[in-house]
Amino acid sequence: MKKRLYFLFYMIIALNIITACGTNISSGGNKDSNAVKIGVSSTDGPVWDLLKEKAKAEGIDIEIVEIVDWQLPNDALVNGEIDMNAFQHLAFLSQYNVQRGANLVPIGSTFIGPKALFSEKYDKISEIPNGASVAISNDPANMGLDLKLLESAGLIELKDGVGIFGTPEDITKNPKQLKMNEMDAQQTPRTLQDVALAAIYISIAGRAGIDMENILYENDPLSMDGLPYANVFAVRSEDTENKTYKKIASLIQDPEIKQAYSDDTGGLGEIIDVPLDDLQKTLDRLTGQKK
Repeated sequence: MKKRLYFLFYMIIALNIITACGTNISSGGNKDSNAVKIGVSSTDGPVWDLLKEKAKAEGIDIEIVEIVDWQLPNDALVNGEIDMNAFQHLAFLSQYNVQRGANLVPIGSTFIGPKALFSEKYDKISEIPNGASVAISNDPANMGLDLKLLESAGLIELKDGVGIFGTPEDITKNPKQLKMNEMDAQQTPRTLQDVALAAIYISIAGRAGIDMENILYENDPLSMDGLPYANVFAVRSEDTENKTYKKIASLIQDPEIKQAYSDDTGGLGEIIDVPLDDLQKTLDRLTGQKK
């Protein structure tokens, strides 16, 4: 009888432990938890500290996780290692979703800024010599943007209707026989001394200490239909109605944060407020182009 009571006693304790563990796991995945991890590609600049401060006033604890490799913030989001990320534009997000079979979606817009052709060797586009090397991104979304930039600058021509995911194979005219050196978009600033031109996001160039006087040509991302190069907060599709995440997405529109970002980029970048429906429509359209 005593042995049976001991057995029942230990069984009750075991069940309580299992129940408690189950409760902890559930609360760890609570969709409206006020502790939020956001993956970013750089913690430079004042924006993320300001966002954390504004969120803290709303009872939200943000942890900013810096992930330098541009593929990894999406992998981390899919795997549940972080709750949101903020490092990519819609074109890049659509590319990732198609390549990985993922379903990450925007929950709010963040930054937009121009990409430019920089040179430390030449002062004008017309001075670029025959056979010169040009540093461009190696991922399809940013590579397509770089080629469009070169086309707009009058250096190459692309096939009609190539869209925003062009590749060097889509070049139909290259009168200067420029050589395309493909590399990770974040590495292009490091090659500036070795190439005639490099296509670099102005925000990245600023963080790398590149003189803005070296800009030979830049695009206007706000002029493009659907704003495919609008950067976004991305979340897993099941978290689109998460109140905490939505609140964070709205907080980045705070006037103080917007001004701080503008000041940090010398007025060349801005935080934009794009309706969520428009962001999703653009993502769906771009995803259709990639499939």
